[in-house]
Amino acid sequence: MNLSDKVNKKILLVEDEPDLQISYIVRLKIMGFHVESVGDGQTALNLVKKNIPDLVLLDMMIPRFNGFKVCALLKESQKTQHIPIIAVSALKESVFRQKAIDCGADAFFVKPLDWAQVNRKMKILLQLP
Repeated sequence: MNLSDKVNKKILLVEDEPDLQISYIVRLKIMGFHVESVGDGQTALNLVKKNIPDLVLLDMMIPRFNGFKVCALLKESQKTQHIPIIAVSALKESVFRQKAIDCGADAFFVKPLDWAQVNRKMKILLQLP
């Protein structure tokens, strides 16, 4: 894949743990993406209304609207339902994976993230070569 294919793609990272947020931003930028990040669900929803990203990487356990609610609201809106959402969580139980898929997530990964798998899924969802 050509790095310039990714540079034009905007990722919204929604993660409330500062250390993970910084780590994910660094990873995503190294992978060639433009990244905007927020730490809560309400801010994420407000930002998406102003600047629609190409993909949302969404922690499920965040304050001010949890990730399940944010995902459902984005998928209910005609303006944002097309945005791919990758749900991430430290919650390993299959019920949480199913809940994420039920609210509209396109993929679900358990923390700590396997970045090779996340990158492959992002390429598919963003239709990158």
